[in-house]
Amino acid sequence: MMFSKEFSTAYSNWLYIHDCDQDDSDEDDSDRDAGAISSQHVSEILPGPLYYASRFGFEFSVEKLLREGAKVTREGNLRSPIVVAAVYSHAGVLRQLLDADVSQLIQVEDMRFIMKNIDGDLTETMMVLLGSGAFHLEELHNSRQNMTERTTWEDAITAAARNPRNGDKIITILLKEWGSGVCITEDMVKAAAGNRESGDKAMEILFKECGAHISITDDVMKTAARNECGDKVITILLDKRADTPIIEDVMITAAENESCGDRLVTILLRYRGDIPITENVVRAAAWNHSSGGKIVAKFLEERGTDLPITEDVLKTVALNSWEGGDIITILLEKYGTNLPITEGIVTEIARRFNGRVMGILFEKYGTDLPITEDAVQAAARNWRNCDDVIAVLLEERGADIPITEGTLAEILKTCNERVIRLLLNKGGTNILITENVVLAAARNYSSAEDIMTILLEERGADSLITEGTVAQIARRFSERVVMILFERCGPDIPIKEGTFAQIARRFSERVMIVLFEKCGPAITITEDVVEAAAINYSSGEDIMIILLEERRANISITEGLVVRVARRFSERVMMLLFDRRGSDIPVTEEVVQAAVRNCSSADKVMTVLLDKRGADIPITERVVKAVVENYSSGQEILTILLDKYGADVPITEDVVKAAARNYWIADKLMTVLLDRRGTNILITDNVIKIAAENENCGDRLMEILLRHRADLLATGDADEAAAGNHSNMLFSRDARLIPGESEFTLPSMPRAIEEPTTDPTESPRANFHGYMRVLYPFQLIKDFSPSTNKLPLDQGDMIMVDSISPSGRAIGTVLDSDSAEYGWVPTDYCEMYDELPMRPLLNALADLRDTIRTGCISSLSDLEDQDFMRSPNAGVRFLLEKSECLIPEAPLVKKYDVVRRVRKALVSDLSSMFITTKQVQDSVSRGYSDEDVKDILDEILIKFFKIIIRGVQFVDVLDEVSPSRTPVEMFVSGH
Repeated sequence: MMFSKEFSTAYSNWLYIHDCDQDDSDEDDSDRDAGAISSQHVSEILPGPLYYASRFGFEFSVEKLLREGAKVTREGNLRSPIVVAAVYSHAGVLRQLLDADVSQLIQVEDMRFIMKNIDGDLTETMMVLLGSGAFHLEELHNSRQNMTERTTWEDAITAAARNPRNGDKIITILLKEWGSGVCITEDMVKAAAGNRESGDKAMEILFKECGAHISITDDVMKTAARNECGDKVITILLDKRADTPIIEDVMITAAENESCGDRLVTILLRYRGDIPITENVVRAAAWNHSSGGKIVAKFLEERGTDLPITEDVLKTVALNSWEGGDIITILLEKYGTNLPITEGIVTEIARRFNGRVMGILFEKYGTDLPITEDAVQAAARNWRNCDDVIAVLLEERGADIPITEGTLAEILKTCNERVIRLLLNKGGTNILITENVVLAAARNYSSAEDIMTILLEERGADSLITEGTVAQIARRFSERVVMILFERCGPDIPIKEGTFAQIARRFSERVMIVLFEKCGPAITITEDVVEAAAINYSSGEDIMIILLEERRANISITEGLVVRVARRFSERVMMLLFDRRGSDIPVTEEVVQAAVRNCSSADKVMTVLLDKRGADIPITERVVKAVVENYSSGQEILTILLDKYGADVPITEDVVKAAARNYWIADKLMTVLLDRRGTNILITDNVIKIAAENENCGDRLMEILLRHRADLLATGDADEAAAGNHSNMLFSRDARLIPGESEFTLPSMPRAIEEPTTDPTESPRANFHGYMRVLYPFQLIKDFSPSTNKLPLDQGDMIMVDSISPSGRAIGTVLDSDSAEYGWVPTDYCEMYDELPMRPLLNALADLRDTIRTGCISSLSDLEDQDFMRSPNAGVRFLLEKSECLIPEAPLVKKYDVVRRVRKALVSDLSSMFITTKQVQDSVSRGYSDEDVKDILDEILIKFFKIIIRGVQFVDVLDEVSPSRTPVEMFVSGH
């Protein structure tokens, strides 16, 4: 009933949702809001109800619509209801439409459309069409030209012959209806010859009914030869007309047919053995990517060595990457050394084919085969078969192959270690290690380490190792390769300061020991070297100790160097520095601040400074502010300073505000200040406001302040700050302070890390693909193109995923504490990572990365306004709170030493990120360039990566010590 007038609105809405003929409709109309289309506009803009009732064969609806006065007319760009009913073989509907308006004639193009597309149970429909007055073949009215157009039987039968599934059935009906008076034209036969699905059946009908009148022309044969299923059609044509001439163009078309070219050629040669096989025909077969080998083999079987194999034919073969190898093999076996093999052809063969083909070439031509430098480089660029082809070249020609530095570089980039060893054995001593050679070996995605090892072992002692060569090896290869470099290349290896810093940054202390043994006392320890060792998270401290013990006299003691030691290393290094160069060490305000900001050992390093220099240490306001900003050791250092220096420690309002702002230990810092300095501590309105804004411990901090000053009332600013604090702390002027029910409350978090309220497993980011963790190691293998940016993976690596392709590869970033590698990752080596306690941190990292990517931070003035630490602080708190490890006195922390160590490292990493962001925001006035801003943002991201890695490690440790507690249980227990 939806097609009736009274339901026009329902029809419009249905049509907007389900327009099955939308490809034929006006595109502008498809974007309209169906709810805004009135019943008056339906017939003007969208297809009318009669059209779709006819389309679906609803006879009752069609009858009702016709009674209501619906017109059987063409609507817009759609066909008329008569045409659509005919195409879908709704004979009953078609009869109703024709009976309603017998004067409605079918246009010529509509008749062709029906014949070509009619489907289904079409016999009755065809009878209705042929028996109606609307289907005249003598005179068809063409409304577009406003004239009467004469047509012939050809229009209907030609269109029917193109019908993919029913061409034979329609032609049978038409010929039966019209009798023997029909003249079968070339166009009809071509239409049947080109029909991929039912062309053979249609051709059989044509020959059966009108065989004597059918003419097989060259165009008909070419059309059949081009058909993807043309072998069946060609068979019928030659069966019926065995004397049909086969011209060169027909053979070329057949040889080019990638679907059935071999079958076509076989049929043609079987029927007509005298067909000329010209050079053009052979070239067409040589370029056939699917069956070229079979076609050429058939030609050779029929014509033998009389086949015209020219240089142009061989060039075509050499360019066919799919079938060319088989074709050239067949030709070599048949013709031997009679083929015109040129340097260019050998080069193309080396570029595209495998070692077997190259081996056959050498077998046939021996020393006469022209092997040029271009051919060797082409073989090296053959990334599928380079190993086999280069190996054949080396085995056959050895030292005679022209190996220039450029050629060597190409080989090193793509070949495996077996080929490189063969190259060194065959190529003599003229292959030396240069900077370009090192760069080329480093670009080998599957065997770089092994290749560089072989080069150093075989040619290291004979090569002139330059500073640039050492720098590239130190930058691009592993510790194993660097150790071989120092052991094999003698004591006089030139080391630049930058290279020495690179070694200190990347490798263990073993490399440093060997380096000192080989390079003598010429190495100078600079600030950059110390900074590089400081960044070496695994061996930096041991390296620094070696530097101090082995080269203490060569260390240039500057304030910058001492600052770096104080900030990055443990008290052991600082103690050793004083023992070796005590009187030379300047202890300035900058040094003390650096010690206070030491992420892992601030209290112990500070103790060393106090023991060694005592009263000479400058304790300034800036130093004390740095102390109270320290997340992990601020309380201990502040206690030491106040106990040692008493009233000489400057406690200003800024110091107190900084203490109140400390996210993690503000309450403990304030307790120390008030216990040691009592009434000298100035608690101002600004201090109260900052305390109220502290989302982690603001409630406890305010309790401490209230106990210290009973007359303290919350100010208006404090009320406003408390209102913005999303923990359970409220202020009232009458009640002074009303703590929330829970002692620890989740702080306010940005959108991306908001705690789930309904479904804790639902991802909060619809446009982010999440994280994966590597289950199995993945090393690059030879099957990948050198241009593919695919990442090697170690078990346990964390990956931030940007997108996942249908083929199962993901694009993402491997989170590393030193760098961020971006590229393709195989998802079958990984599992999705979405541990609930880690989710706030993971989403916070995604938010920060997106903020940087979208250009929201483009200058340091933008950096100044960013609260980078809000999300990391909240995320770490969430993790520790849900794992019941928020405070150092928590049972799990006290019970398990490994939990305590990892928890402390996690907080230290958080403190390190805070120090970095604070230094950035304090340095806005320095006028950094855009590149500097990018470097700063990269450093902040790397710091965050380290927090994520440590957080994942913390969750793993919890699983080990308490395997019965799942992440979900930890999550629920925190509510």
